[in-house]
Parts: sequence; structure tokens; C-alpha cells
Amino acid sequence: MIIFNLPHNRLFRINNLGGKVMSQPTATVFGGSGGMGQYVVRELYRKGYRVRVVARSEEKIKKRLHDVDVEVLTGDAMDPRLTRRACEDSSLVFHSIGFPYLEWEEKQFPVMESLLKGASGDGRTFVLVHSIHSYGIPNTNPVSEDHPTRPKTKKGKIRLKMEQMLQEAHDHGDVQGVIVRFPDFYGPHATNSYMDYIVSTALKKKKIHWIGPLEVKREYIYVPDGAKALVELALSGKAGGEAWNIGGQEVSGTKILDTIGKILDKDLSGKSIPKWMLRMMGWFNPDMKEMVELFYLYEDRFVLDCTKYEKRMGRIPVTPLDQGIQETLRAKRDWGSSEFNT
Repeated sequence: MIIFNLPHNRLFRINNLGGKVMSQPTATVFGGSGGMGQYVVRELYRKGYRVRVVARSEEKIKKRLHDVDVEVLTGDAMDPRLTRRACEDSSLVFHSIGFPYLEWEEKQFPVMESLLKGASGDGRTFVLVHSIHSYGIPNTNPVSEDHPTRPKTKKGKIRLKMEQMLQEAHDHGDVQGVIVRFPDFYGPHATNSYMDYIVSTALKKKKIHWIGPLEVKREYIYVPDGAKALVELALSGKAGGEAWNIGGQEVSGTKILDTIGKILDKDLSGKSIPKWMLRMMGWFNPDMKEMVELFYLYEDRFVLDCTKYEKRMGRIPVTPLDQGIQETLRAKRDWGSSEFNT
């Protein structure tokens, strides 16, 4: 392990596997220990990139990426000195930092501004790993990239503003901006996601409180699948200056609970939570309070139209639901309850 100390952050290397580092192209992944970020790191490494991982937790990086030769930089992404150092020599920059909903207003814009400053110049490609919130309530289903972005919710407006910040930097020639919108994540270590809450609860209880009608189908993407599709797009040279949808599979709450129950050999039951009940729960639970304005995503179908991606890039990989949930449960058991909400 090679350690280089900076005033407010640490740069070191884990698992020096003897590869040719200096001749490799470099990519920087902010949030590289997160649900999507860790798999983006693995895909880039598999593609022959020298990967620089930027995250808050050194311990989490060492655990989740223990078998990958990466350069690690820890510190505060709001610090422009950190982001400039992190982007040095990189041709690709990924923003996959995730925050709990309660921290969005405080942190999303300062972090986005800091990352754009760090990545500015030298024609870098800046990939924003994003959600469907910026679309708002859909006028059509499936929802294509041409759908208006007119969010009514606080979180949707935050997401849209971040996209506009990237578009402005792209228009000024600071970066080559790429916006990629995903449905809900699930998979090993995809914490701070709805499916992670469901899986964690199922391991402890037999009764699950499900937001919205159980029979409504929603879209979920298995994070290793999403990372593969994302990296293929980022390396294609076809993505700059555009927004892209990368979707997963449609599945109902009933199907998800049945699948989890069969794997755990447990008779799970689901109780649908209507909006009024969610609002009442929000009086006592700040996280539930943040979910109220997003209820539209749980009461009706919302599916991404990925025709644009598939025409230009080919099919998006899709792991069968039972296999994906099996791997998610295995990771949850291996890591224990401390994995949740980290």
C-alpha cells in the first residue's frame, strides 16, 4: 500500500497487482464505494482503465473493492482541492455519490459545483449517474428521453437543477456532459434504496409495509447490470451532450415478496401503505416524511423507454430477478445489519 498524505485527504493504493499503471487511461469515480459506483469501478478496471476511487469511507472501499487494484482518495467532495486532485490525468469522471433524502438540499448542489470545477478543462467526459425524479409525473409510459422534465417535487427540482448545471458546463466547453437516468437500484450493497429496505426488513420480519399498491409494477435495475451498460455507453464516444435512459425490469410488489419469501423459505406478507398513512408515519419518521412527495412513483406505473440506448449500443443486460435478489440477500447476510444505511 502506497500512501500520500494531503492536508485534508488521503491518497493511497490498494491491491497493487503489478499492472502497467502509467500507460493505462485513467477514470475517476466519485462515490466509488456506493451501490452503483463500486460496480462502475469494477467494469472500468475490467476494461483496462486505471481507476481512481473517491469516497468518504476508507474502510468501506477496502472491504468492497478488496480484490481490485485501484487508487483511492478519501475526503470531502465539497473541497475543490480534492476534486481537482481527483480529476488529474483522468479522461472520464463519474458522479455516483449518493445522499440520503434528508441531506439532498444541503449537499447536492455544493458537491455538484465542486465536481464540475475539478473536472473542468482538458475535454473530460463527465457522467452524471441520475434517477427518474427529474421527469416528474409521466405524461406517457414508457418514458423516453424526449419526455418533458417538469418535476413538481422538491427532490425532482434538485435533480433537474443538477442536470442543468452539467448542461451549462457542457455548453461552455468545460466538460463533455452525459446524463444517465436509472430506475430504482437493487443489488449487493445498494443501500439507501427502497429494495434494500425491503430486503433488510424481510430478513427480520414476516410482514412488510409496502408503499403503494402491491400489484402495481415498478421498474428496478440490478446495479451490476446498470454499471455494465453505463460503462459501455461512457466508453463508446457516442454519449456526449445527451441524456440517456438505462432501464431494468418491471415487477410488482407481490412478485418481489414472493421471490424473497421463496429464497428465505419464509411466508412473507405485504401490507399496502396508502398516501395518507405514509403521511402519518412521516410525523414520527423523517425518512418516511421524505417519501410522501414521491408517492406518485409507487401508486402508478413508471417505466423508462430505452429504445435510444438499444439502437445505438445494443441490449441492456438483465439479471433474472431471483438471481439478483439471491445475491442481494447473500451480501446482506455476509455484511450483517451494519450494512444498512451506510
